[in-house]
Amino acid sequence: MKKLFFIALIMVVQLAYGQSLSQNLATVTLIRAQSVTESDFRERLTALRAQGIEPTNAQRLEILNMMIDSIIALQAAERERIVASNNDILEALQAMTGMPRATLADIERAYRSNVAEVARTNPEVAMPSWEQFLTSVREEVTRQMLFQRMVQPRTPTDAEVVQAYNDNPDNFNMPEQVRVSHIFFNFAGMNAEQRREVQARASRARQDIASGAVTFEQAVSIYSDDRESASRLGDIGFIPNLPAMVEVFGPTLIGAMFSQQTGVVSAVVEGQLGYHIFRITDRQAARKLGLSDINPFEPRQTIHQMVTMQLMQRNWLEDMERATLNLRSQSNIVINESLWGPWARGERN
Repeated sequence: MKKLFFIALIMVVQLAYGQSLSQNLATVTLIRAQSVTESDFRERLTALRAQGIEPTNAQRLEILNMMIDSIIALQAAERERIVASNNDILEALQAMTGMPRATLADIERAYRSNVAEVARTNPEVAMPSWEQFLTSVREEVTRQMLFQRMVQPRTPTDAEVVQAYNDNPDNFNMPEQVRVSHIFFNFAGMNAEQRREVQARASRARQDIASGAVTFEQAVSIYSDDRESASRLGDIGFIPNLPAMVEVFGPTLIGAMFSQQTGVVSAVVEGQLGYHIFRITDRQAARKLGLSDINPFEPRQTIHQMVTMQLMQRNWLEDMERATLNLRSQSNIVINESLWGPWARGERN
């Protein structure tokens, strides 16, 4: 997850730190004139291509507008005297990287490690320094602080929640689920010989259970490499019969789970990251979730709360778009049409 986060933010950094030896595609003025250069735009295209994305002509215009909007937002924040503190930056980095207790030095080490890996696998991508990256994060936090001041959260009414629920019935169809307890034997990153040793260990554990030498629960404690679920006697909760679960566990394991009888200990089954011995402890037939039901993917949340949060997010995005258009109306935006034309048509890259 941290790797993906850092790769995604490379695109943000490219905008601020591309070479400036090219002509201006656009000039933007809210409190001062500031340009988007050909080099800025090329850097953005390069970053996208490094992720396997070839922008269409329509997407090229979207990219240019995003770059313009970014400049306007930072100038608006400056006008409003909005400044992101060092603590604001650290909190944002902790949240984005999933490292809530990390220091700035911890995150810097993680960043440098990820940048080194990206440079090794994608040497054509010009990688920003840590200092440049940190500045780009500060700018993004500043933009967020601006919109938090400009846009107030709008909570939907109960009637709006019910309407959204009724308008999207397929979103609330819950497929069959099985509750699974497992003994996990990890082989991630191992070679063929090491995997055979892991499989042999799993087979011994299954034989011990079959012979009565140990119970399933005792085998969980003795053998399982999943120590988190081992503290719950191997319970990993309900698994829905969804394509996303196939990607997580693998088709063989998911198929075995949904064909296994409740209460029966399985054979050793290969999954995506290791071997499993499992037992189905409960089943739920396919059904439609009601607004008062628990969200199966977030047990602390009801479906009503989930829909409320989705509508609040939609409202926030709509209000942010209106705020952005308002800032644009206060700005002078000049696009060099003769220079932009070949870029817009994909004739320049």
